[in-house]
Amino acid sequence: MSKSTWDPRLAKVYRTMPPPGPPSKSELKIYERFVKNVSKQGSQTEVLILGSTPGLRDLCVKYHLKYTCVDYHKENYRIAKTAMKYRNEDVYGSLVVSDWKKMKLDKKFDLILGDIASGVTPFKDWNKLWSVVSGILKDNAICVHRTWMRKKGHFKNFEKFLKGDYARRRKTMHPFTSLTIPFIHYFYNKESESVLFSQNLPKLKIFVDKGLLQKKDFDKIDYFFGHYKIPNYFPLKSIYEKKLKDFFVIKNILKGTDWFKDYSLIYILKKK
Repeated sequence: MSKSTWDPRLAKVYRTMPPPGPPSKSELKIYERFVKNVSKQGSQTEVLILGSTPGLRDLCVKYHLKYTCVDYHKENYRIAKTAMKYRNEDVYGSLVVSDWKKMKLDKKFDLILGDIASGVTPFKDWNKLWSVVSGILKDNAICVHRTWMRKKGHFKNFEKFLKGDYARRRKTMHPFTSLTIPFIHYFYNKESESVLFSQNLPKLKIFVDKGLLQKKDFDKIDYFFGHYKIPNYFPLKSIYEKKLKDFFVIKNILKGTDWFKDYSLIYILKKK
């Protein structure tokens, strides 16, 4: 596998990562609505998960649904299971080790769940990704996929954010939850249509030196982003949806109740 994939070292850190890294409680409730609904189709219902996200696997176990995870690494699947609430009851899951863009599966699915799958797939490869995903959806089935979303011009003044919202939230909110979306906006490279995490930590630390970011909060961010060297891809909403519409009908766009809800959208997709 390419070195630029989500590897077991990242999976270990992800186990304790707060939202918006994994879906929040309010976002999982949205996923659950669709998992519960598809479970009514009976025991032969098939669910596919892009990756090994513990919260999504838990939902399948809760509703006694067979599910298949497609992940780059076998270890990711094993490590993520340790973060599952229903891990001791999980007799429903199976793993296919594959690049999502190259999935060759012998069946189609009643429901596909994804969490930031497009974000870790190079923008230039999105046609391949969405073509494969739409191709393994059954007729009238849906794909539920969350992505982080940038908004033009937002968080350009990072110092203002740190002096304002960050400072107000410090006592009640994990710094990762407060800082991740502004970090993506501030350090996003529009030319490469991507953001780098660990590579931009030295630039983030400058705000510690200025007294605007607490050192212990920086250390918590560094713990989660320190080994995260792969680029992530979050184009603007208009660009994102234009690409989706080549392969899907966008049935709905939903969001949770968290502060970052306008930057974390859950797309309900049906293949054309």
